[in-house]
Amino acid sequence: MALRNLPTVQRTLLAKAADAVKPKGGRLVYATCSVFAEENEDVVTWFETLPGHSDKWEPWPFTDDGAVCSTKRTGEFSLDGGAAGAVPVTGGDAANHLLPGHWRKILPHVHGADGFFIGRWKRR
Repeated sequence: MALRNLPTVQRTLLAKAADAVKPKGGRLVYATCSVFAEENEDVVTWFETLPGHSDKWEPWPFTDDGAVCSTKRTGEFSLDGGAAGAVPVTGGDAANHLLPGHWRKILPHVHGADGFFIGRWKRR
């Protein structure tokens, strides 16, 4: 499938997943193994600008306590604080300082791992 087709598929998947989240407190995570804005920022911006979005969803920000880490040694990442030698992925790093607090990017040249993107929300 060509890159130009993926955002349409990803928007559909995100919308369907959102419909399946339980009301009042349910969580939604959108994640890709990509560095392309068309698959990441553009898709979550589309989701956040849907009519009624802010009535149903609120951002679920990262706390910057090292909960997302990349491991330069292995090129892997973890959501639980990482292993020894892990590099925290924080809102203040070069990849994330301009992004909203509920989005995170992992970039090869910054974190030493494969590209990755996470956006997350809580159901109101």
